[in-house]
Amino acid sequence: MEENYNSNNFFAKLAGFILAWRRPLMVAVLFLTAFFLYEMRGLKMDNSNEAFFVEEDRTLATYHRFHDTFGNDEFVYILFETEDFFQPETVKLIAALATDLEENVPYANDVKSLCNVEYIEGVEGGVEIYDLMEEFPKTPQQMEIIRKKALAEPLYLNNLISPDGRTAAILLELDPYPGDKVDARRTIAPVVREILDRPQYASLEHYTVGTPIINYDIQTVTARETPLFMLICIVLEMLILFWTIRRVRGVIAPIIVVILSVFWTLGMVGIMGWTLNMMVIIIPTLLIAVGIGDSMHVIAEFQDQQQRGLSRKEAITNTLTIVGPPCLLTTLTTAAAFLSFMATAIKPIREMGAYAAIGVITALVLSLIVVPVFFSFGKNSKKAVSQNPTPNRKDLFDRILGWIALINIKHPRAIFGIFLV
Repeated sequence: MEENYNSNNFFAKLAGFILAWRRPLMVAVLFLTAFFLYEMRGLKMDNSNEAFFVEEDRTLATYHRFHDTFGNDEFVYILFETEDFFQPETVKLIAALATDLEENVPYANDVKSLCNVEYIEGVEGGVEIYDLMEEFPKTPQQMEIIRKKALAEPLYLNNLISPDGRTAAILLELDPYPGDKVDARRTIAPVVREILDRPQYASLEHYTVGTPIINYDIQTVTARETPLFMLICIVLEMLILFWTIRRVRGVIAPIIVVILSVFWTLGMVGIMGWTLNMMVIIIPTLLIAVGIGDSMHVIAEFQDQQQRGLSRKEAITNTLTIVGPPCLLTTLTTAAAFLSFMATAIKPIREMGAYAAIGVITALVLSLIVVPVFFSFGKNSKKAVSQNPTPNRKDLFDRILGWIALINIKHPRAIFGIFLV
């Protein structure tokens, strides 16, 4: 019985349009890719605490009021491991470092260490306030007096000095950021690290923390590892595609589709002015894994159609007519599933759902354009149409799929009930 391949008129017409305008369409794809790559230039990373809250969140509103009242709550905290902080050479070195940080770090408001901290002492008739080290101690006895005062002061202990006197700290408080907070914050960590790496401070064993430092490191790691994970995923996909399809064209076309879908998605994010966060590391690998399916369906059906002896034009038309509707439905349901992330109150997960939904729809559009165009070039198959066009393959995948199909046919109500529960 002859199969009817014209059941979906829309996808048949779409195939005809793609074949008739394949060269202009590829030029349009290249133009749009260049456009989206250009728009990616404005992408920014934001891993601040407030980036995890949606705009209407009460906690975020309270946090903004706190900023309006008290200014910037971010800081840089540097810990030093020493044999004994209360040694003249160590004190001089950390005092010099504190001065360098205050003079050179952007938005530095105040730098606190035992070298410049104020000391409050009760005296007869009131209190005296003076610097703990008004003058640099010249004798071991003077240094010992400072040690006793520092280790007896609760405000210093475990903040600027450890109880054993071996671990000291510098606290760098910051002014409010003017303008773009994301751009302002990322200028701090490189300067702090450059100062700490200077030869005169090489003997200081230090550990640096604080929001500007952590956010800068997260952004650096994300920028480095996102392309790496994307490359690993692409290589694995290429190996699997070559193993299943055994044709160079069948490997290149799907890979181009998923790579372009990543670029188009990130370009759209740039156009909409959204910021990226640590979740972006998932997006490329996710789109490669999910978006490859549409291309594979098109290629597999095209190969089956060619085995029937059809020309490339006929095979492409029949392919889009057959796989177009299911690919569209699966893409829409996948996009809807990702959009369900919008229900969460965690902003990065919300945004990831939106990015992924855009990406899978983009992958479908590119699959329906790029793959047919790629396979439209070349000689037509010379195989004659067989009475049994589908070969009787007995590989593992066919046996598994046949077994699954048999179960579906025999027990539809039981399967529906189990999944419903």
